[in-house]
Amino acid sequence: MYRCPAGRACLSWLSKRSLAWSILNLDETFKALDDAELILVRAYADNNFKLARSGLQADFNKARRRDGEALMKRLNTLAATAESNIVCTLQSNERGRPYQLKELTTAFTKRIRTPVPDSEEDMYTPDITPFLQKAVAALQRISGRAQDFEIPSWAVTSIDTDFDVDDNRLIGKGAFGRVVQGEWNGKVVAVKELGIPHTNSDAMDA
Repeated sequence: MYRCPAGRACLSWLSKRSLAWSILNLDETFKALDDAELILVRAYADNNFKLARSGLQADFNKARRRDGEALMKRLNTLAATAESNIVCTLQSNERGRPYQLKELTTAFTKRIRTPVPDSEEDMYTPDITPFLQKAVAALQRISGRAQDFEIPSWAVTSIDTDFDVDDNRLIGKGAFGRVVQGEWNGKVVAVKELGIPHTNSDAMDA
């Protein structure tokens, strides 16, 4: 897939996502892969390649199954470690600064409370519910939040917002942070990102 422009774009997009984001947005991840696969199939057809579409689709399905198995193996390995390690691993993100503990707890709790409908999952999407449950329990315990803590309907975390990490959409910058163009729920929004330095210990205590 990497030789195809659509495949390269998809892989580049996925490489910029954190583990936490990928776990919380499995449906969006697999939709991006589906779109890239469809473009690749059409490219073969448009160029009259003598390749059976069913064979190509079978290869895609095998790759999807392997990806799902690799993800489950990684999550099962992580779940078997200490709660503090689970939390620290989930806090790592593509911007180089850890997610705040409370926002991570909010994002994962929202996800476990609103499971993805069966219609949005396919046979190749792994069932990560057991890991989600363990991650939420660890996050809530370490953050000191009760299991039934209230999450306002308007609550948004940085994991819910798509940041442009390369300043390509920079709107403004000041002493305390910057404002960038972002995307949320399919809409273009202005996002203010505070320039407060974080360390793992700071994030764990937040």
